[in-house]
Amino acid sequence: MKVTVATEEGKSSQIEVSGDTAVSTIKSLVSTELSVGPGAQVTFNGRPLADTTTLAGAGVSEQDLLLVTMGGGGAFGGVAAAAPKGPTLADVGSEPGEMLEFFKKNPQLLRQLHHVNAELAEAVETGDVGKVRTCLMMQQMNSHKAKWTRETERAALFANPDSEENQAKIQKMIDQEAIDQNYHMAMEEAPEVFARVSMLYIDTEINGVRVKAFVDSGAQSTIMSAACAEKCGLMRLVDTRFHGEARGVGTGKILGRIHMAQIKIGDHHFPCSFTILQTSDVDFLFGLDMLKRHLCVIDLKSSMLGLGSAGASVPFLSEKDLPSSARETQAEDLENKKPAAAESSGSSSSVETAPTGAGAGSAAPASSAMDTETPATASPASASATPAAATASAAGGAEEAKVTQLTAMGFSREQAEGALSSTGGDAEQAAGLLLAQMDL
Repeated sequence: MKVTVATEEGKSSQIEVSGDTAVSTIKSLVSTELSVGPGAQVTFNGRPLADTTTLAGAGVSEQDLLLVTMGGGGAFGGVAAAAPKGPTLADVGSEPGEMLEFFKKNPQLLRQLHHVNAELAEAVETGDVGKVRTCLMMQQMNSHKAKWTRETERAALFANPDSEENQAKIQKMIDQEAIDQNYHMAMEEAPEVFARVSMLYIDTEINGVRVKAFVDSGAQSTIMSAACAEKCGLMRLVDTRFHGEARGVGTGKILGRIHMAQIKIGDHHFPCSFTILQTSDVDFLFGLDMLKRHLCVIDLKSSMLGLGSAGASVPFLSEKDLPSSARETQAEDLENKKPAAAESSGSSSSVETAPTGAGAGSAAPASSAMDTETPATASPASASATPAAATASAAGGAEEAKVTQLTAMGFSREQAEGALSSTGGDAEQAAGLLLAQMDL
């Protein structure tokens, strides 16, 4: 099989190896081309691999990516050094039991897992080893199905590479592989780029009313919503001659302008002018015009807003103190950071890989539906059946549920029944057998 070995500096090499190849051999094969020393660490989907581990034992398959880290000397060394020490998602074991124990000891990482792989996080929260195992299996199955589909499409494209249409598709495929590789490297080396970033808010007081102001140096003007102006008793000061339309990411109706009002920040009062919008997601936006007027400095290191005109500073609000609208917006932005399942190349890892296939979510409901429908559709005659017949009927329903679960994973009914027969009716072993056959 072919695997790609990449370094933190962006160098990569594709090599042909077998499943029983040890990690130490991999390092030897790429030592010259990638300048890899014997002390380098090889990781697969965020999990460090011992030198004696074989590729098959680590779950590495065709076209997978191995990352080689050089002991802190890579491109992301500065980021890693600055990050606080402690367990990360890369330390999660691949076994369901180990995974549950890990998150039990490190509950703070479960929230991060929700951002990366919400489906797996929900399974972990149940504390049910079986549900976690099923989730991992389904995600691995979807990953292999996606990989098989890509390989089939690749073979069809390279069968006629001179076609103009195929050349365009091949280029798109190469670009997508580069994007996926870049994504996985970012997940492993700089996972903080996928984390939620809190917006900058400060406490202010206008006409005795406390208002949380959104500090935005990217906004040309200081803006207040009509509702906030009404609450602060300022609507009577709106000069409607300055009405119009605000244009940015979207548009909004400008009702007018308040030319001067006092705003209290910390212990100091400042004159401030506002553009009043009819509707706004933010009550009060402290824009660049007032930031420049009062010589403000956004100090991210100290998390303070310096007020140069007053020689003072005030702290930015912590995430828990932000307005509810800001937290909801951040949650939506975070959701948008997740790649769509169809765009992902997939991975055999189920912790570090955010994308999951559609089948992972549909298998459990299919099985549940079968379990609930079986008693409901039983005929009246079955109520008087002998205990032996009732047992046989229940067993048949259970077997049908297992077949349904496997077919929901993408296999034919014949394949599902054959695998169940070979494994004595064990659905998990049957799925593993079908998965192994798919790799051959």
